[in-house]
Amino acid sequence: MSKLDLDGPLWRFALEFYALPGVAEACLTLQDEAGLDVIQLLTATYADLILRQPLSSEDVAELNRQTAEWRAATVLPLREIRRFLKPPRDGFPEERQLLREK
Repeated sequence: MSKLDLDGPLWRFALEFYALPGVAEACLTLQDEAGLDVIQLLTATYADLILRQPLSSEDVAELNRQTAEWRAATVLPLREIRRFLKPPRDGFPEERQLLREK
């Protein structure tokens, strides 16, 4: 898998598109209800809207293959932490807010 380009057009698109009204909520709903990953949704959207090259089922399978290890080691554990921190909990309000902001 290639190195993540944090200055590249895909990354810039993902940040800008995700910030649009309703996009974050829609992505998170698809993540929670369909098990999709937000970055994969944004990648597919970029390919379709910007590159005018919608991802084929083979492309999606390859994307899943390339991101499987990262998803298992990083995305899913962080998702569980976010879900744990989301509901109000007694105690540690300042610490909880600090963690959410990072």
